[in-house]
Amino acid sequence: MSEDFFTEGEKMDIREIALEEIGEIVDGIKADCARLESGCDAAEFVKSAAIRVHTIAGSAALAGLMEISKVGAGAESFIRKYEGSDAALLLEKFRVCALEIEVMLRDARQGARGDDNV
Repeated sequence: MSEDFFTEGEKMDIREIALEEIGEIVDGIKADCARLESGCDAAEFVKSAAIRVHTIAGSAALAGLMEISKVGAGAESFIRKYEGSDAALLLEKFRVCALEIEVMLRDARQGARGDDNV
């Protein structure tokens, strides 16, 4: 896609929408972690988490939030690698993932980092 496909205003709109969407998805990951901790089926958790981190990776990449995209893609790879693992391992990984992304979102919203580095 051409660098000039979107106007600067459209790029900023996409970024704002992505930041909001990713924040909502992180809230969903945290809720999934709470359900897993309270005894929900690990397979149900994996399915939900896989969809959530895949969406984070794609939305962040589209918005130029490459570091957030990398965390999402890394979590997606983790799921594929450890899908049948102990629920505690999955729980810890996704808690850390959610916290990392929350910090990146906060930084992006505050403009602490450049557009290409978040």
